[in-house]
Amino acid sequence: MTREEFEGIENLSELLDFCNNYDCDIYNEIFDDDGYHDCIDEEINNMVQHDSWEQIRDYLDELPYGYDYYRQTEFDGWEGIDEYSDFDNIKNEVRDWAEEEEIFDEEDEQEDGQENDEPCSEVAECEEEEPEPDEPFTLSELVTVCKSSVQKIEDKYEKESEPANVSDTEHMETRDPIALL
Repeated sequence: MTREEFEGIENLSELLDFCNNYDCDIYNEIFDDDGYHDCIDEEINNMVQHDSWEQIRDYLDELPYGYDYYRQTEFDGWEGIDEYSDFDNIKNEVRDWAEEEEIFDEEDEQEDGQENDEPCSEVAECEEEEPEPDEPFTLSELVTVCKSSVQKIEDKYEKESEPANVSDTEHMETRDPIALL
């Protein structure tokens, strides 16, 4: 993946997919809503065997809800992640990890946005290729084509600027409600 493709990541779901695809364990503790519910169910099943109902109730009262993503904290607590305000911080941390791990493909990108000042090894690489016409025109053929096009445009303009002919005028007069009376 190039750095440009990474910068195109626009939401936490895509960022977590990136982390999973590249074995980034920075955010193994971030879960989507379904993953969060699975973790809570597992924790409650473990608590049922060892804790009282009051402890389970207190645990459930402390859980955040209403978020799309959740982070498990160091002490087995949970916090909701606001995708809009937390996303940039999470993305910056993942970007730093990816740069450190050299995840980004370097062949298509320039460091820090600098342009490549190296001379081209071949002239063909530096010049943009223009498509060649199927059959080249001679100068006289080109002038003839241009004159013909100009004449067509002039004819069209003259037709549009001519006043309406008599039959059009008569037709317009019959539509006049006062003339019909």
